[in-house]
Amino acid sequence: MYQQVGLLQQDDRGVARRGLIIRHLVLPNQLAGSRASLEWIAREISSEVTISLMAQYYPANFAAQIPLLARPLQDGEYQQVLTVLGKLGLHNSLYQELNSADHYRPHFFAADHPFA
Repeated sequence: MYQQVGLLQQDDRGVARRGLIIRHLVLPNQLAGSRASLEWIAREISSEVTISLMAQYYPANFAAQIPLLARPLQDGEYQQVLTVLGKLGLHNSLYQELNSADHYRPHFFAADHPFA
């Protein structure tokens, strides 16, 4: 994908017009392999590529039955990944606040809208 569209390009209002944004969901207990994934991206793609680091994980459905996934992400775990971003020079990064899981969790049984 990077070879096809290159780095993120935005217009004068900051709206993305073209380019690659790699989204990475950080999981508890380092199950997403964040360090290895980010090292690979920096080495094999570019340290200039835009990374969207997501902290919105929450245990849903059957994840609550899997001990390593049965809890939300902890602050220390997320901070470690943010530190890795900096050490690898992945400065074109977007990242969520740790409490974002509270904001992005749909309310599937809400009468009006699941994201209200």
